[in-house]
Amino acid sequence: MIQISTAAPGVQRWRFWTRVSRSFGYDVSAYALDGGVLIDSGFRHGWKGERQHAVQWAGKLCTLTHHDEDHAGGAPLLASHGARILAPEGARPLLRVRRDLYPYQRLVWGTPRPVEAEPLPEMVPYDGRILRVVATPGHSHDHVVFFEPERRWLFSGDLFIGVRLRLARRHENLPQLINSLRSALALEPDIMFDAHAGVVSHAGSALGAKVQWLLDLQGEARRLRTSGHSVPDIRRRLLGREGPITWMTFGDFSKENVIRSLLGE
Repeated sequence: MIQISTAAPGVQRWRFWTRVSRSFGYDVSAYALDGGVLIDSGFRHGWKGERQHAVQWAGKLCTLTHHDEDHAGGAPLLASHGARILAPEGARPLLRVRRDLYPYQRLVWGTPRPVEAEPLPEMVPYDGRILRVVATPGHSHDHVVFFEPERRWLFSGDLFIGVRLRLARRHENLPQLINSLRSALALEPDIMFDAHAGVVSHAGSALGAKVQWLLDLQGEARRLRTSGHSVPDIRRRLLGREGPITWMTFGDFSKENVIRSLLGE
């Protein structure tokens, strides 16, 4: 299902969810801009019964923040109806093949069909304005955000999500994410359009708070590691027990991944 609402003047929030994704406490948002640019494409299962929205995007642009199946899974359907798909260079090889996914990924989001994406330029023009493409690796190696300097709008994909990051996937590089958050902070955004948190006002304060949370957590983890504590013990002391999501994802999402990444282990 796609739930559409107004996020700001000239911006629609397309919120993707299914009964299964909601049972996991999960949805994801793409943002449609006047002038024919859709930022991210939702996930494959979220498009069931919603093809009319793909049809209306014929000849328009879909720009992806990264290759993850919840953000890029709708791109093949959009492309089949004539949309142009633009993606970061690191994402393009992953989008053109059918990737092996964990069972939970197939269940919640669906396996994306392969799609050939065009290279994402440094600037994306739309409706008399531009979107600057800024590399922000960490959540994934290919992650980018889109910044509209005139109104100081930041379309952040999975860069932010929330201040208190307590779960991470195995591949995430959190020291790299800290640097990317600082890069986004340096843009001095006013409003952030996030894939999970929605519209975040006072974007600079939110980004700064997340940087501080991660630095504080990293500092405590390093102190405990130097004192001889194991990674599981540090995780227990700082973040508590693992929850059901860790078992359901075979450890792909876990608190321990957060600690290991911050420690560089």
